Amino acid sequence: MSLVAKIKIEVNMDMLQDVCDSLSHISCHLSNQRESKAFVNALELICDKLLKKQLSKRHETKKFKLTFDFIEAHFLEMYLIIYNSAYNVYNIQLVINQLNQKLA
Repeated sequence: MSLVAKIKIEVNMDMLQDVCDSLSHISCHLSNQRESKAFVNALELICDKLLKKQLSKRHETKKFKLTFDFIEAHFLEMYLIIYNSAYNVYNIQLVINQLNQKLA
């Protein structure tokens, strides 16, 4: 049993699509440093999870829940903040805000 609860956020298909699109830029952040490799590895695992969710919910019109472990939510929030500082996508900012509220 985990000491930290799961992080649950509500997203719609457009928000999920934008997050998945942003994760296609993961390889841009790869360096030879140990922390960077761990960061990218965690993001690749999160990306797999989100792509599966995207396929299963592709016909949904309503919002649905995404559930993350605390560490997954933390790394995803960190990455999205970095990504959104360069691209400034509204839907990604909505996801960042939800993650930030749940992680606090």
